[in-house]
Amino acid sequence: VMNCAMPIFLFLPVLMDIRKEAATLELIRTNSGMAAVIIALVVAIFINAFSTTLSSIVVSLDRENYYYIKSLPISRKQYFMSKLIISTGINSILPMILIIGVYIYVGIPVFDIVYALALYIILCLSISSLWLIYDFKNVVTDWQNVSDIYGRLNKALVFVLTFLIFIVCFAMVMLLSFVLSLGLGTQIRSAFTILILIFAIFSLSRVRNFTKKSGY
Repeated sequence: VMNCAMPIFLFLPVLMDIRKEAATLELIRTNSGMAAVIIALVVAIFINAFSTTLSSIVVSLDRENYYYIKSLPISRKQYFMSKLIISTGINSILPMILIIGVYIYVGIPVFDIVYALALYIILCLSISSLWLIYDFKNVVTDWQNVSDIYGRLNKALVFVLTFLIFIVCFAMVMLLSFVLSLGLGTQIRSAFTILILIFAIFSLSRVRNFTKKSGY
């Protein structure tokens, strides 16, 4: 829940200030493509990259039912894809509504909204698939509370990961301000698109290698 609510606390104060500054608002609208992509990517990273994301625990949440599911005539690929769609959908739908609201509030054109949401969905699925593979490989079925599942990760690693996520998101927001002033929005948007697609291909290759294996 906190992962989904975090973007609201992140963007709400910024949006309130933007509406008061006509020059900043006009700058964003002029570079709407770049602004839309940055917002979408920051939200996608915030809700999916943390170790508390639903995709990182959705298999373990089955508890003892996990072994029953393994006995059913369901392939690893079917089980994996169902968990991926469910976890990503639950984790991403509320932030997506938030993003669309932000775009309408700021005045982003429809094409830029569709473009940014496409990258948002791709990035959400890519990150979620990697967490889901991790949960499959480190499934916990005898947990007493959810913190037992989260305890699988080294605390130092979780701290470093959280710190890096904040740094990356902050850097992207700062990059947005800098790039908008230089008028390089189109070029940077293309660069982000390429990076997201490369990451998506990497995630897809991991998923294919994992799901083609027999059994669980």
